[in-house]
Amino acid sequence: MFLKTNFILLGAVALFLFAGGAVLFIFGWKSRAPYPARLAIQDAFIELIPAVTAAEKMRGLSGRAELPENHGMLFVYNRPGRYGFWMKDMRFPIDIIWLSKGFTIVDITPHISPDSFPKVFRPKEPAQYVLEVNADFAEKHHLSIGDSLKPIY
Repeated sequence: MFLKTNFILLGAVALFLFAGGAVLFIFGWKSRAPYPARLAIQDAFIELIPAVTAAEKMRGLSGRAELPENHGMLFVYNRPGRYGFWMKDMRFPIDIIWLSKGFTIVDITPHISPDSFPKVFRPKEPAQYVLEVNADFAEKHHLSIGDSLKPIY
C-alpha cells in the first residue's frame, strides 16, 4: 500500500512537471533580457552597459575615467518619464540621448560638460530609456529627434 501511494505521488509530480514544461514550450519562454545588449544606428553599433537597478542608475558613469568608443550606458525605466540627470563626479563630457519605449529619439542633450554640475538635465518629451554616450557622438553619427535605433538583444 505504501509503495503504491508513493508511485502514484511520483507519477503526479512527473505529470505536473511535464505539463509545466509543455506550457512553457508552447507559449514560449521569455529568455531575453528586458533591455538590449547593443543598439544599431545608421552606421555603427553601440555596445551597452545597462543601468537597471536603483544603485546602477544612481552611480551611472560617475567616477569612470573614460567610456570606450561606441559604448554607452543605457538607463532602463519601467515607464516613460522626464527623468533628471546631472554630471556629479563625471570626468568627461557626454551626450544624453533620450529614447521612447520603441527606441525612437525623443530628445538629445549634446556635449554636457562635467563642469555643469549641479545642473539637472531633462528631456522635452517623456523617455523610457536614456542613453549616455561620449560627447559629440550624436553629431558624429548624424542623429536627430525622430530617428529610430534598433535594439539587438
